[in-house]
Amino acid sequence: MSDESVNEVGETAVEIEVATPVIVDMGKTKAKRIKRLKKGKGPLMDEVVDVLDEVADALGDDLDGTIMVPIVIVYKEKKKRKRPHLKLPF
Repeated sequence: MSDESVNEVGETAVEIEVATPVIVDMGKTKAKRIKRLKKGKGPLMDEVVDVLDEVADALGDDLDGTIMVPIVIVYKEKKKRKRPHLKLPF
């Protein structure tokens, strides 16, 4: 049998297998680099593409007919809030 099926309307639909998500942790980075990543540009995007290529090479023939889903994790550390010190009269 093929991967195609016919729905109620008579249209053919192709079933696509989605591989396990690829999680790429970028760590702490500057806001400008994050904006460029969102646009699909810059060195962070290059790093994501490199990781996807490495995973595709590692999977080899197991990747046929599947779609890789990259999940990119980028974070910026928040500055600690300083609490005001109360000066007591005694």
